[in-house]
Order: sequence, then C-alpha cells, then structure tokens
Amino acid sequence: MNQLRQGQLSAAQSTFTRAQRLAPQSSAVYFYLSQVALKQNQPLKAEAMARRGLVVAQSSARKKALWQLVLMAAQDQGNTRVINEARAALAQF
Repeated sequence: MNQLRQGQLSAAQSTFTRAQRLAPQSSAVYFYLSQVALKQNQPLKAEAMARRGLVVAQSSARKKALWQLVLMAAQDQGNTRVINEARAALAQF
C-alpha cells in the first residue's frame, strides 16, 4: 500500500499480483489492483479487477468500494451502460 501511495505503480502492481496468488479469495487485493490500474490509465483492467473483487467480497463496505471503482473505470471509458449499472448498484448501499 505504501508503494501505491508513493506512486510506485509498477512495484505496487507486482506486490499486489503476488498477494493475489497467495490469497485469491481476498477482495482487498482486487481492490488495490483496480486502483493501480486506474492510476496507470488502464480503465478496462481496473473494471475487471474490481469485478473480480466483487465475486469474493464479503462485506457491504468492500462491495460498495469496489462498485465505486467500477464506476470510476466506466467513467474513464465513457461506458454509459456500465456507469448506469454501477450507479444502480451503489444506490442499494
């Protein structure tokens, strides 16, 4: 997380990818991988990582945070369908 905060995006991506291999059911890992992808201007990848996190997320707080990342990625893509999907999901929290 320090690497992400310090803007060391390649290092952060490597670290979180290793963490994903160790804990594939951790929604937190996908949350951070999605954040890294957004900062790297890779909105499709960011959306994909957030959606993978949604599959394994347990808490409503984590699900809400992941849907917020989906929304940001969709906005970066200009994808109206996904924007509406994310907004509808977020309205349930």
